[in-house]
Amino acid sequence: SSWACTLACYRLDAHQGIVQAIEFLAGLCPCLKSIALSDPGFAYKEDCWRSDSSLGQVTLHGLKASPDLNCRFGKVLRYVEEKMRYQVKLDDTSEHKNIKTVLVRPENISSGSPKSVLASLSAFKSLLGLQYSTGSALDRATMASLTKLHELQDFKYRGRIEADALQDMSCVSHGLKKLLLSVKGSVGNEALKHISNCKALVELSLSDFKSSDAGLAGLVDSTPLLSRMTCYDMPCGHRTHSVLAKH
Repeated sequence: SSWACTLACYRLDAHQGIVQAIEFLAGLCPCLKSIALSDPGFAYKEDCWRSDSSLGQVTLHGLKASPDLNCRFGKVLRYVEEKMRYQVKLDDTSEHKNIKTVLVRPENISSGSPKSVLASLSAFKSLLGLQYSTGSALDRATMASLTKLHELQDFKYRGRIEADALQDMSCVSHGLKKLLLSVKGSVGNEALKHISNCKALVELSLSDFKSSDAGLAGLVDSTPLLSRMTCYDMPCGHRTHSVLAKH
């Protein structure tokens, strides 16, 4: 009843591989209490390069030159040997009419999606703890897949996140007591307001949020059970300290 598991997958089709591993584990131990997941976009290994195009449907992530293409879906057409890149045809080009195919490094694509990974976790009957590190950005639909984890109390996430991903935290959180979010992006005060819907929070750790002292103070004031808070690279000024003094 106290089993925990860590899965780290460094293949380019890691999302699909992790889903298969979760399904296998659920058959062995449906009452798993804690699981930690990591995909190649978060921890990439040089020896995982592949020169075939069997990946099929993929997700783009970690693109710095064209960040607006991150989280886009596409299909691998071929591997361009001389450039050591995959040629990917984008599925949805409505917002990028002039961009139909792109050349991307192997570490910037992954098969499947974080949504399929998180959705597969519902196979565990009473999962209490989840740690997820990914190179893909979590969006609102992906976060919503956590709603089926009714017993979840401890959620740790390291990676990137879309601005509206936390909008439904009141539905996702249920009895969430511990929350760690280490994000890379432009999420700020609006995201903090969504986190404040987690009324059962006891421990909170935030990193790299583009928030203000007032926004952080509002979050603390809205979580009455909060007893421990850690913030990295975030403003924690007079207003936040004043609210903390009330707890």
